[in-house]
Amino acid sequence: MIIVKLSLLVLISIIIQSTILSSLYMPGLLVTPDLVLVIVVCLALLRGSDEGLIIGLCAGLLLDLKDGNIIGIQALSKMLLGFSVGTIQKKFFKDNYLIVIAVVFIATVFFDGFNLFLYSSFGANYNFTQAFLNIIIPTAIFNLLVTPFFYYFLLNSEKKMNLNGEYKN
Repeated sequence: MIIVKLSLLVLISIIIQSTILSSLYMPGLLVTPDLVLVIVVCLALLRGSDEGLIIGLCAGLLLDLKDGNIIGIQALSKMLLGFSVGTIQKKFFKDNYLIVIAVVFIATVFFDGFNLFLYSSFGANYNFTQAFLNIIIPTAIFNLLVTPFFYYFLLNSEKKMNLNGEYKN
């Protein structure tokens, strides 16, 4: 049952990210929050590196299929993201939102930069400085703003599942 719930969560976040959020336009900004990245980070922090890796891989593969670009770039980066963030799962207090927000910001900057590098290595022509200032940093700020809402929802869902015995950590 937990797999179905997590799959639906990732699928709904991809749909929201690619429909509702992509239609929002703010003058001067070409970015939207990366809900999938936020969810992968939050779930990896709550569930650990193994589940973070699997969630990241599946979410990234779905993003690759949706975008129609080079298959595997999002899958690789989200998988590495889920695994690396999940490794710090036991090292922090889960109710500390500031750590989660900081991890999401750092993960956004690092992994969007990694994606930029991967796309460039496959022939895409990006000005790294422009992309960093105009895309990566604004995306990280947007992610920073939406993280508390998603983490609150996921943390409470996690606590409820633990109380109901549906999932044991």
